[in-house]
Amino acid sequence: MPSSTGTERSQRQSDPSSECVLYTIPGYTCVKHPTNIVCKSFNRLFKRCPRQPRVEMVLENGVFVDIQNLSNKLSA
Repeated sequence: MPSSTGTERSQRQSDPSSECVLYTIPGYTCVKHPTNIVCKSFNRLFKRCPRQPRVEMVLENGVFVDIQNLSNKLSA
C-alpha cells in the first residue's frame, strides 16, 4: 500500500476542497401546449465535499458559484 508523506497528508486535511466531487443530476423543464406537453432535459451541477452539505452550483458571470452564496448576495 503506498504511503503519503506528512506534507501531503497535512495538505489534504487542511484543504477539504481538494476532496470535493462535482456531479450532475438531470432536471427537466416542461411547457404545456394546447395538444401536448414538451419537456427538455438539462443537467444540474452539484458539489459534494467531506463534512459539508452538498450545494448546487450555478453559472454567474461566467464563473460557477454555489447557489447558497449567490442567494445570500442577492438578498443583501
